[in-house]
Amino acid sequence: MKLIPILALALFICTPAMAQEQAQIAHCVLTHLTYAGACNEYVEFAPGDTALNACTAILDYLNNPRTSGKTYCLNTQIRRNWVLVSAEGITVQQ
Repeated sequence: MKLIPILALALFICTPAMAQEQAQIAHCVLTHLTYAGACNEYVEFAPGDTALNACTAILDYLNNPRTSGKTYCLNTQIRRNWVLVSAEGITVQQ
């Protein structure tokens, strides 16, 4: 009977392993008086966290004169006086 292959296909399609996972991405816009234009950074953040928290971490990094090693804002060496203009959460399918 052809019912079994159809049933097996339906079970395969509906399994959790086939469900697409979602990622939370923060779109952060930062500015500085001596930086040309706006700096746009995208960073993934954990479920239960917020885009604002993720962007604030980038802001804190850029405003700390002792930080190095990250490539935020095209690897700028400008530290201090950065301003967070916006922090927007985006959900994307993985």
